[in-house]
Amino acid sequence: MLREALRTDGYLEVNPLYAGLKYWKVRWVGIAVRQATASDVSTMADILARAFDGPITVWHVPDDEQRVDVMRRFFKAGLEHVWLRHGEVFTTVGDVTGCCIWVPPGAESIRDRDTELFDEACEGIFHDFPRSIELFAMFDSLHPTEPRYYLPFIAVEPNLHKRGVGTAMLGPVLAKCDREGIVAYLEADDRSKPFHERNGFSVIGEVPLPDGPSIWQMERLPSSTSSRSADVVPYP
Repeated sequence: MLREALRTDGYLEVNPLYAGLKYWKVRWVGIAVRQATASDVSTMADILARAFDGPITVWHVPDDEQRVDVMRRFFKAGLEHVWLRHGEVFTTVGDVTGCCIWVPPGAESIRDRDTELFDEACEGIFHDFPRSIELFAMFDSLHPTEPRYYLPFIAVEPNLHKRGVGTAMLGPVLAKCDREGIVAYLEADDRSKPFHERNGFSVIGEVPLPDGPSIWQMERLPSSTSSRSADVVPYP
């Protein structure tokens, strides 16, 4: 039986095979993940910006020359001001090869100087791209009202796709969802939707953007109440 193990040095080793309380042996085992720190911000922001250079980001930041830099600045500001302070952010042990950002129940309602600084940063970053602010406001309006762990962003270095890194980074909080009996929620695009489905998430809504792609609302019920069972495979 494969299992997660919390080591005394604070790292959490998670095998990339999460599906509720069941485990399946897969090719890539022993991927170690840890909670991210401030020293990881620049690398994680770069990974996220490149990973999210897809249809939804093209829709709200259409400038091909500026898009990745705009999103890099956005992710850097979010990590520095909000997600590392009020969320749970995971990356890989050793070289930083991915980033997984979770917002725990109640954290979205926190309003302090850090969240104000992030809002001010976003106004400047997206000054020339008003669709971005509209999109973020729409995301806020879509979120369920009941307590849940929200996964706004997860990304892995492209050359490490299909090696279980993304699934490993999901593991700590999905385990917490199961222990606490809390739903996990996210929004996906067409590219990431199959990955999340294989990790136990189901579509609960579709939001077509005007003249753009669809956003898929997805949730994962805690294993004690879920009748779904899905073999987990690595991030595509």
